[in-house]
Amino acid sequence: MKDFHLTIIGEMEAFEELDTWTPVAAESVPEEVAAAERALKVHYADLMDLVRSKSVVALSRWSRGAMEKYGSVPELKDVKLTPVAENEDQSRLLLAGVWEDLPVEEPTVSRRLMIYPIYERKERKISNMTVTIRGKKAE
Repeated sequence: MKDFHLTIIGEMEAFEELDTWTPVAAESVPEEVAAAERALKVHYADLMDLVRSKSVVALSRWSRGAMEKYGSVPELKDVKLTPVAENEDQSRLLLAGVWEDLPVEEPTVSRRLMIYPIYERKERKISNMTVTIRGKKAE
């Protein structure tokens, strides 16, 4: 029963909500994080149907050699969400969760398949989920 919008963004591409919304402190919204985690669990099966290994490989812009051997997207289980940002009128909360660590070619680089649910505070539901790859290089 998919009642959310799925957005797919390529690896490290612009992500409007992440780039423009106001950062929020993790400790400021513990009840909403717990509610969003419960709401996300309802959608695990839908996400597993929508996000396949082919789509994850297609998202990848770096470590292409390592991604050639990418098997299958692991089952979503108990994703821990972290609040990231809120929109201007504070009606929507963007959260982040790690789905999986991805293969890399450089040991100083980390890459993760991420899920970013948008939690509608008034309706207490997830309206959108963005799946993307985010990475960073250790200094």
